[in-house]
Amino acid sequence: MPMPFAINAPLAPDRFVGRKKAIDYVSGRLAEYSRQSTCLAGGPLTGKTSLLRYLAQANASADLPGLKDSCRVLFDGFSVGVSMLPSGFWAGILRGLQANPKTAPALQPLLTDKLTKAKADQIDVYDLEDVFDAFVSAKMPVIIFINNFEVLLQSSHFWPPNDFFHQVRSLGQRDVSFVITTYRKLLDLWDPNKGASPFYNVFTNFSVGLLEEDEIRQFLKSGFNDLELPLEPDVEEVIIEGSEGHPYLVNYLAQLCTDCLKAGKVIEVKMLEDAFQDPSGPVVSLIHQIRGCLSPSEKALLDTLGTNPSKLTENQKNYLRDLRTYGLLPPGLKSIL
Repeated sequence: MPMPFAINAPLAPDRFVGRKKAIDYVSGRLAEYSRQSTCLAGGPLTGKTSLLRYLAQANASADLPGLKDSCRVLFDGFSVGVSMLPSGFWAGILRGLQANPKTAPALQPLLTDKLTKAKADQIDVYDLEDVFDAFVSAKMPVIIFINNFEVLLQSSHFWPPNDFFHQVRSLGQRDVSFVITTYRKLLDLWDPNKGASPFYNVFTNFSVGLLEEDEIRQFLKSGFNDLELPLEPDVEEVIIEGSEGHPYLVNYLAQLCTDCLKAGKVIEVKMLEDAFQDPSGPVVSLIHQIRGCLSPSEKALLDTLGTNPSKLTENQKNYLRDLRTYGLLPPGLKSIL
């Protein structure tokens, strides 16, 4: 079945393409002796969920050394809610390990015992170390994939007096690895006033906010070929320039263009420009979502950039350029920076 350009939902793992640099980076860190953890950071609608779901499925990148022969379990931060305790999180991880077909039968009694403790809110870091040490002994290292990790950071139940972040730090220095997604760098999301263990320094941030030009070209070529539609050079350039590298906009513009071609219509630049201005359209919605991720001071810098950029210092512009790298600037401002 041809793969359309999707903007309304994350891609299913079996339809995922691209992001080779991010996948190789994650695999490379996991291939280190210490099996280092990674935070995949990117703003709204940058494809983080699609990428994490792909990495978390058992057959994804099975030939890459960091992911080979691993036991993977996926947890979505949105399931935390307002009442879940850290023990509830670990119960979810333990259930995922129980259900994983790669988990050796000999490990099931241990998982059942620790799951019972987690359900009773009695599990501690030593219990967790017992679990993951057992997987190491079985030559099946565990990778925990956590989507929307910022939701855990927003829950008061995960901060002291609970020791969740201490547990993450402790386990991250052992043989369990974490690959997480957030909408911006972990350091930006951390609250140093809450007295928790600064686990973020066991992660390295990898930006998935924007696509590089060669990635866009490869993605467009693959998608147009799958749809058996011609990709003219001028159309390709319009998509690259108009999207400014934002994954959502690449998909949106490609979808508009392929819809035109399938209907036998001529692709017009004005049509694409009008789509960006539609007050109820997806581009304006994306802009609102991006602004919702910014602090008041960042919004003020953004507004100054749009109205009077000469007032910004070079340091302020560099700060905005860094935000843009993570997909946290609305489209249309690249040329100003």
